Amino acid sequence: MFGKLIKYDFKSLLKVHIGMYLFMLVESFALLLSELLRKNYPDNVFSTMFGGLLIGMFIITAIIVLIVSNVMCILRYRKNVLKDEGYLTHTLPVESWQIHASKLVISVVYFYITTVVIYLMASFAMLDIGWGADIYVLINGEMVSEGMTAFMPFLIICLLISPIAFYCQIFMCLCLGYRMSGNKDVMSFVVYIVMNVVTQILSFGLIIIASIAQFGGSIFSPEVLEMEMTEAPVLYMDIVMGGSIVMSILLATVCYLLSVRTLKKKLSLE
Repeated sequence: MFGKLIKYDFKSLLKVHIGMYLFMLVESFALLLSELLRKNYPDNVFSTMFGGLLIGMFIITAIIVLIVSNVMCILRYRKNVLKDEGYLTHTLPVESWQIHASKLVISVVYFYITTVVIYLMASFAMLDIGWGADIYVLINGEMVSEGMTAFMPFLIICLLISPIAFYCQIFMCLCLGYRMSGNKDVMSFVVYIVMNVVTQILSFGLIIIASIAQFGGSIFSPEVLEMEMTEAPVLYMDIVMGGSIVMSILLATVCYLLSVRTLKKKLSLE
């Protein structure tokens, strides 16, 4: 039954995403033609200006597509779980965690798919599928030369975990906000702001604790600051990146468990 939930949720958002992907394909094709035109007529001012305009439009479209994809997944959860459709959803012969998990899985999957599609469209426009690898090699080379061999692996892990933590946090804020009186969307936003403040404070505290354990003092003490700039920049970066990964995992876990508990024990539909 869990597989059927995922399939149903995936299909419910498929048409919108296909439409956005096709629009990006048209833009990437136009960008490819403008690039070929610019290469054949390098002295043509119009082709250069037109190509620059299309590049700007492609970047803006990519950002909009990512935002719309995120918003559609969030609205899907809100409508299907917490609003009028929730009455039907919660009568299905499935556990609350399956309902929540299916929405989470689909949201994260669409985020990854959209990111890959944007990369492929940009690669098509440039006729270069390996430009991402070139950037990786360039940045990794710079980091390795500074002794930061773990920087890129840490960064990739952060990028993979971040959307999971993001959706877990958003869904939890919706679950808690819809339990409160007043405008439930506004209350969900208030919960989100408060949680972000608390998360930032905890992240800051975790970095300080880790720095004390590693360096023997706060990261803001003169001795440690001098050490960070001279002897231990690699360890300092590892603490920051590692702390971000740990906080993302903890945030995702706590938000997921609290959301499931709220849906199971204290559900309040609008």
